Amino acid sequence: MAQQEPYIPLLPKPMTLPLSHAELLRAVETQSMIGGGTPDRIEGNKYYFRVGLAFLHSPNREIYEPIDIAALRDGWMLEPLETVFVVSVERLVIPQDICVTLMPSSLLEDRKLQLLGECRIGPLFNGKVLLGIFNDSEGAFEIDAGLRYASGQFEHLAGNELSSAFNN
Repeated sequence: MAQQEPYIPLLPKPMTLPLSHAELLRAVETQSMIGGGTPDRIEGNKYYFRVGLAFLHSPNREIYEPIDIAALRDGWMLEPLETVFVVSVERLVIPQDICVTLMPSSLLEDRKLQLLGECRIGPLFNGKVLLGIFNDSEGAFEIDAGLRYASGQFEHLAGNELSSAFNN
């Protein structure tokens, strides 16, 4: 008699539904959920964050202060094996039934740059987005104030996802 494979139950899919383009646009225009946001940073149902402040961590350079904002406007070079921690211009005020999934921009992925930090923002978060960008490539990469380094997909929580957001 052939041995039967053990039954493994499938986990239910998360109960989230992305905000529509119109909902995201309304959140930016009213400054209700994305304070300091601008409509030109919305693509489809994603919002691309802007660099507001940056700090360097480098094995080769000693910089103990934030990178000068004028240097960010003109473009600042992130050397290989360096990490820059960026704080968004935008301030998020996330309601209890919304979460945000952060993803690196395609530009970062194409250039072999890694996004470091918490990539899921839960309900009731109130603050700016802080992420690191690690240069794992062999060449320098220009960081500027307009860089689309990460996008956020805002999602409605429902069912078990909504109740589990408050049990963690």
